[in-house]
Amino acid sequence: MDRMKEFAMLRAIGNTRWQIRKMIIGEGLIVGTSGILFGIIMGLGLSYLFAIAGMNCYLSNCILLRHGAQLN
Repeated sequence: MDRMKEFAMLRAIGNTRWQIRKMIIGEGLIVGTSGILFGIIMGLGLSYLFAIAGMNCYLSNCILLRHGAQLN
């Protein structure tokens, strides 16, 4: 609801609908891109940590390679 008021205010001060639409698309692209980058970085970091710990996890079946014990 706050966004609707913000858009109305932008229209009142002279922004066109196209300018507001471009702003929304730009914000979406920034949020989406940063989310993708964050996910990739976190995924690579966690896979690196699992590799250091000696764990091979695939579809909830984790095997500790150092000790040979299987965790379910």
